[in-house]
Amino acid sequence: VSIDFTGTAGDAEDGDLTASLSWESNLDGSIGTGGSFSTTLSAGTHTITASVSDSQGAMGGDSITVTVNALPTVTITLPADGATFNEGESIDFTGTAGDAEDGDLTASLSWESNLDGPIGTGGSFSATLSAGTHTITAIATDSQGSSGQDSISITVNVAPP
Repeated sequence: VSIDFTGTAGDAEDGDLTASLSWESNLDGSIGTGGSFSTTLSAGTHTITASVSDSQGAMGGDSITVTVNALPTVTITLPADGATFNEGESIDFTGTAGDAEDGDLTASLSWESNLDGPIGTGGSFSATLSAGTHTITAIATDSQGSSGQDSISITVNVAPP
């Protein structure tokens, strides 16, 4: 997510120094210059410092704290992407989810099929799906409301007569 930063700087002798502002993050290093810019920061709690020097070498600055929430990571481990099953067959689903801030989110996974809707929850379950090509998506949401997901495609063939 891009974050907008805006600041001003002035000096009694030199006047407006806004264009000379230098911005730094304690985690990401130099992130921008001038009175306004946008950038993407890494996950974590950043101390953002805007600083400037006047023509005499005197420095001034100000700092704020910005917390960037990491998105959860989700991995579907079963079934394999592109797998084929027969109608009426029980299909095993497994996956994992984790988050830098919240840790293991596997138990809170929710699973959906683009054809059948919600099909299960958690890290492991079995389901029988209708015939067709399904996009299966596993979704995890962290305590900050950010979501991560993984998707695969599987095919369920019509049962032979």
